Amino acid sequence: MPGLTIHIAVANEYMRNYKDDIKDKNEFIEGVIAPDFFKDKYESHYHNYGEICAGLNYLLENCNFDIKSDYGKGYFLHVLTDYIFYNYNFKKEVQYIRSHNLKTFYHDYDCTNKFLIEKYNVTNIPEKAKKWTGYLDEEPVYLKFDRLTKFIDFVASIKISDQINNINRTGEPILEEEIMNLEVNLCGIKMKNPVTVASGTFGYGREYSEYIDLNKLGGIITKGTSLKPRPGNKPPRIAEVPGGMLNSIGLQNPGVEYFAQFDLPWLRQFDTKIIVNACGSTIEDYVELCKILNTLDIDGVELNLSCPNVKAGCLAFGTSYEGVKDVTSQVRKVLTDKPLIVKLTPNVTDITLPAKGAEDAGADGISGINTLLGMKIDIATRKPILANNTGGYSGPGIKSVGVRCVYQMAGAVNIPVLGMGGIMNGDDAIEYMLAGATAVSIGAGNFIDPEISIKTIEGIENYMKKHDIEDINSIIGTVQMN
Repeated sequence: MPGLTIHIAVANEYMRNYKDDIKDKNEFIEGVIAPDFFKDKYESHYHNYGEICAGLNYLLENCNFDIKSDYGKGYFLHVLTDYIFYNYNFKKEVQYIRSHNLKTFYHDYDCTNKFLIEKYNVTNIPEKAKKWTGYLDEEPVYLKFDRLTKFIDFVASIKISDQINNINRTGEPILEEEIMNLEVNLCGIKMKNPVTVASGTFGYGREYSEYIDLNKLGGIITKGTSLKPRPGNKPPRIAEVPGGMLNSIGLQNPGVEYFAQFDLPWLRQFDTKIIVNACGSTIEDYVELCKILNTLDIDGVELNLSCPNVKAGCLAFGTSYEGVKDVTSQVRKVLTDKPLIVKLTPNVTDITLPAKGAEDAGADGISGINTLLGMKIDIATRKPILANNTGGYSGPGIKSVGVRCVYQMAGAVNIPVLGMGGIMNGDDAIEYMLAGATAVSIGAGNFIDPEISIKTIEGIENYMKKHDIEDINSIIGTVQMN
C-alpha cells in the first residue's frame, strides 16, 4: 500500500467521517491532514512546527478521534512519514526539490510508508483511494535505509498514542530522542532505560512518587525484604561523613507477607520493573523467602549477600567463593521462574572470586557494589557515633571503588553486571557502563536529590546526543585501558 494512498485515504476518511465534529471550520488546518502535491507544495508538514502541532492539537481536542482505529493509525503514520522525510530528505537531499523529480520522491515516500503500514497492520483503506499506485519494488533512493529501519523498529515497540502525544503536545521535533535506544536487557529483565534505584534508599517508592514519575524509571529495587519482619538496629543509625554517609539501619522491614499484601500491589500500578532485594541470616531463611518470591508478580530478585551492618549471616555469605556459591545454589533450586541477581560486597580482597561463585551457582546476574564498611568516632565521648559501632559507607566518595569493582567483575564473568556506588548524574552512570555495567542503580544520591534518577536518565540521553550514540548498549564495557 503506497504512502500516497495513506495520504489520500486519511484525507478522505476525515472529510467523510469527522467533518461534523469540527466546532469551528475556520480554525481547522486542512493542510495538516494531507499535503497538496499538485500545487508545488513539496515541503513537509514539519516544515512549520507551529502549524503541524496546532493542527494536531485541534484534531485531538475537538474531534471524535480514536487513535487506535485504522484511521487513527493511518493518520499517525502519515504524520510520522512526513517527519522522517523532512528530517532525512528535505534538510539533506535537496535533489527532490531542485529537480522536482516527483517520481523519485513518491518512490521513496511510498517505501517508507509501506514499512510503517506493515509494522502497524493498517488494512482498512477506502476503495477509491486504492487507485493510487507507488513504486515499491526497490529500496528508497536517498533514505539512509539502515537508520530508517532502526527508527521504525523502535517506534513500533511503543504505543502509538504516546508517540502522537509526544508530537502534538510539545511542538518539538522528536526524531533524535526516538532514534536513541536506551532499552537494556538485564539478565532477562527488559528495561526501558538502564537506570534503577538501589535497595534501601527508595523504600517501596511511595514517598518518592510525590516527587518523580516512577513510570520513567528502568526499575525499582525494593528495600531489603526478609522472611519475617525485622526491627533493625537501635539508633543512632545514620551518620554524615565526608563524601557521603554511614548507615546501620539493620535491614528493618515489615517482612515478605506484608510486602506481598500491601506494597507490591501499589508498585504494580507503575510501568517499571520491580526487583525485590531479598535478605536473610541463614541459608534456610533465603530459601524459604525465595520460595515465596518465586510465586509473586515481580520481575526479579536481588539476593543480598553483602550486609556489613548486620551481625549475623550476610557478611560471611558474601565474602568468599564458597559462601556465595553455597547460598546461591540453594536459592536457585527454588527460584525457578525469576531472574536471580546476586549483590556482592566490596569488603573483600578479590571481588572476582565471589562473582565467579555466583555465576557458577546459576545466578543470572550480579550487582555491586554494596556499601564499604566504615566507622565514625565522636572525639568528645570517644565512642562510635553509630550504636552498632560500624556501618555501611555510601555516597559519591565510593564511586571510584565501585567503578573498579564493576570493571573487574565484568571481566571475570559472562553474566550481566548491575553497577552502583556513588552515582550522582548521567556522567557517573556512563562511567559505570563503560566499565562493563549493563545497568546502574542510584542509592544515597536519592537522599540528596529525590529527582536524581530522572536527571540521570536525562544525562545519559544528553551524552548519547553529544557523542552521536544510537544504542546505549554499544558503550557497555568499551573502556580502553592504558
